[in-house]
Amino acid sequence: MLNAFSPSLRGRGSLIHFQIEIGINTKQLSLSARQPLFNRANAVTIAQSRRSLEASLAELQVAEQDLIVRVAQAYFDVLSAQDTLTTTRANQTAIAEQLAAAKRGFTLGTATITDTREAQARYDLARAQEIAAENDLRTKRDALDQLVGRSRVQPQPLRQPVQLPDVLAPEWIEPWIDASSMLNPQVQRAQQALEVAQLETEKARAGHLPTVDLVGSVSRVQTQVNSRSATLGLQLNLPLYAGEAIQNRIQETLHLQDKARNDLD
Repeated sequence: MLNAFSPSLRGRGSLIHFQIEIGINTKQLSLSARQPLFNRANAVTIAQSRRSLEASLAELQVAEQDLIVRVAQAYFDVLSAQDTLTTTRANQTAIAEQLAAAKRGFTLGTATITDTREAQARYDLARAQEIAAENDLRTKRDALDQLVGRSRVQPQPLRQPVQLPDVLAPEWIEPWIDASSMLNPQVQRAQQALEVAQLETEKARAGHLPTVDLVGSVSRVQTQVNSRSATLGLQLNLPLYAGEAIQNRIQETLHLQDKARNDLD
């Protein structure tokens, strides 16, 4: 009868393997460890992870800026719809006074029935425009409430007079172009994607390189005669022939690298 317990621990390329075997008259305890000393593919993978993190942060910034733009657009849409409704109601009030004057004129005999009906038609049109403006304002408010996650949001009007910072009105357009080419998060994300693709090509080429590991083991066997052993050494792995797999992988990564460069451009 033999019972075995064999867990393994990994961390940053290291591997620690612990094994216990218990038999009827035998107990064996062994511990082995492996620490990479040179592995170019692993180093490139770590660099890729860092670039991917930076790309993810840039993508998060893109989402944040998109949210800012959508909230601002919904904010100003509500203000614009409020102004439109105010103007429509003022126009309706003026037309209502014209309708009342036309009715009084018709009663006194100074206006014709045609004038009264034309005034009534203009009033009905103004009323329809008011209803449309109210519906539009309600729709714009619902859109803003959905974005901010609250109901019945009341946007504050702009302070009068409106004064924009001087930085928003430069004399030349070139500083804006330079800033966008360096600070735009979409450009930064594409730049990180290109660097990840370049590192992928470097990792594919590392398939031709050897790897060096530091390996060691300690074991103890308890039987009628106890024995111990320990080893420590270097292990060199040198790829000799992998068909055309590595070359084909390099060609694939080069094409993906060109695509990432085109996306950046």
